[in-house]
Amino acid sequence: MQQTHKTGSRYVPRAVLVDLEPGTMDAIRSSTYGELFRPDNFVFGQSGAGNNWAKGHYTEGAELVEAVMDVVRKEAEPCDCLQDTVVEPYNATLSVHQLVENTDETFCIDNEALYDICFRTLRLSSPTYGDLNHLVSEVGVEEEFDEQEEVMAEEEYPEDG
Repeated sequence: MQQTHKTGSRYVPRAVLVDLEPGTMDAIRSSTYGELFRPDNFVFGQSGAGNNWAKGHYTEGAELVEAVMDVVRKEAEPCDCLQDTVVEPYNATLSVHQLVENTDETFCIDNEALYDICFRTLRLSSPTYGDLNHLVSEVGVEEEFDEQEEVMAEEEYPEDG
């Protein structure tokens, strides 16, 4: 999150939203949370890849690389800890090697697994995006808490050298 005013009254997610078709971006913009994101951080194509990874990677996606990299660079340069989230299984599988090399934290999330957790474990009859986002945020918070615990333990009990 980036604070936009010195008074601390507004925070904007440091997010770059990328897709090859504009429909998903329109849905996000028109949603309850759409105004949270910077309008210039939405990068999208016009045709989509039709669930064809090669088409998305080598043709339509290749045309967006420069625009995406400009927005990512602008957002990443002032960050202390760069994170990445990928939500589609095939995108996660095919890009994970690059993600782990170029980010401090990478979260690969399977939407179907999140829905399963909501249905089977939490017994929600019709989970919303808010429910899914809550699950994801809990994992991120737990990860952050575990890392802080490790640092505190190292500071309290330093290894003898």
